[in-house]
Amino acid sequence: MEWIDCKQQLPESSGEYLATDGQDVEIMTYFGTYKGHPEWSSYRCNTLSVTYWMQLPKPPEKNV
Repeated sequence: MEWIDCKQQLPESSGEYLATDGQDVEIMTYFGTYKGHPEWSSYRCNTLSVTYWMQLPKPPEKNV
Protein backbone atom coordinates (compact mmCIF):
# COMPACT_ATOMS: atom_id res chain seq x y z
CA MET A 1 0.00 0.00 0.00
CA GLU A 2 1.25 3.44 -0.84
CA TRP A 3 0.13 6.96 -0.05
CA ILE A 4 -1.93 8.63 -2.78
CA ASP A 5 -1.53 12.36 -3.35
CA CYS A 6 -4.90 14.15 -3.11
CA LYS A 7 -3.80 16.44 -5.96
CA GLN A 8 -3.49 13.37 -8.21
CA GLN A 9 -6.48 11.28 -7.12
CA LEU A 10 -9.26 11.23 -4.53
CA PRO A 11 -11.09 8.12 -3.32
CA GLU A 12 -13.68 6.79 -5.77
CA SER A 13 -16.31 6.35 -3.05
CA SER A 14 -17.12 7.65 0.38
CA GLY A 15 -15.87 5.69 3.36
CA GLU A 16 -13.07 5.42 5.87
CA TYR A 17 -9.45 5.85 4.79
CA LEU A 18 -6.07 6.40 6.37
CA ALA A 19 -5.29 10.07 5.75
CA THR A 20 -2.68 12.67 6.68
CA ASP A 21 -2.30 16.43 6.64
CA GLY A 22 1.49 16.06 6.72
CA GLN A 23 1.67 16.00 10.52
CA ASP A 24 -1.04 13.72 11.89
CA VAL A 25 -2.07 10.34 10.49
CA GLU A 26 -5.44 8.87 11.35
CA ILE A 27 -8.54 7.15 10.07
CA MET A 28 -10.81 9.71 8.45
CA THR A 29 -14.16 9.60 6.70
CA TYR A 30 -14.29 10.82 3.11
CA PHE A 31 -17.69 12.06 1.93
CA GLY A 32 -16.86 13.03 -1.64
CA THR A 33 -16.53 16.51 -3.08
CA TYR A 34 -18.72 19.56 -2.61
CA LYS A 35 -18.32 22.45 -5.03
CA GLY A 36 -15.05 20.93 -6.19
CA HIS A 37 -13.55 20.54 -2.70
CA PRO A 38 -13.00 17.17 -1.00
CA GLU A 39 -14.85 16.71 2.28
CA TRP A 40 -13.12 14.78 5.05
CA SER A 41 -14.20 14.35 8.66
CA SER A 42 -12.01 13.76 11.69
CA TYR A 43 -11.68 14.86 15.28
CA ARG A 44 -7.92 15.58 15.14
CA CYS A 45 -6.68 16.35 11.63
CA ASN A 46 -7.28 19.65 9.89
CA THR A 47 -9.89 18.32 7.50
CA LEU A 48 -9.25 21.11 5.01
CA SER A 49 -5.60 20.15 4.62
CA VAL A 50 -5.61 16.42 3.86
CA THR A 51 -2.69 15.88 1.51
CA TYR A 52 -2.41 12.08 1.18
CA TRP A 53 -4.66 9.08 1.74
CA MET A 54 -4.65 5.30 1.37
CA GLN A 55 -7.03 2.37 1.73
CA LEU A 56 -7.26 0.84 5.18
CA PRO A 57 -5.57 -2.54 5.40
CA LYS A 58 -7.75 -5.60 5.77
CA PRO A 59 -7.94 -6.92 9.36
CA PRO A 60 -6.01 -10.09 10.11
CA GLU A 61 -7.82 -13.34 9.53
CA LYS A 62 -9.06 -14.95 12.70
CA ASN A 63 -7.57 -18.34 13.55
CA VAL A 64 -10.32 -20.87 14.16
